[in-house]
Amino acid sequence: KKKKKKKKKKKKKYSALIPLLRFSDIVAQEDIDEAMRLMHMSKVSIQETKRSAHTTLDPISEVYTIIRDYSVQSGSLIVNYSDVLPRVLAKGRTQQQLNECLAEYDRLNVWSVSNDKSKIKFAS
Repeated sequence: KKKKKKKKKKKKKYSALIPLLRFSDIVAQEDIDEAMRLMHMSKVSIQETKRSAHTTLDPISEVYTIIRDYSVQSGSLIVNYSDVLPRVLAKGRTQQQLNECLAEYDRLNVWSVSNDKSKIKFAS
């Protein structure tokens, strides 16, 4: 019962606000309809946000995120391969995916990888 009362109160509040936007003191049926439409669209927007939050990144992007987050956490633009590898593996990714990510983002000049692949340096 409380939820129904709350919803009715919200509808009343929204429908009362709409005439104010038109500089009117009277709530018309169109105002109530618009309030209901706005509430519906708000719910749809929340559902879409929840759905998009559950989308997964492709493996290379996920590995990049792991490396970037570690760099931020460590406070350094240079991270060691030996520090990153266990984090990547712990997230269910492979060493091959790590190496592909390193090559891909090196080509994009996001970072540079040392010749022996021991250091990853983010471009500043």
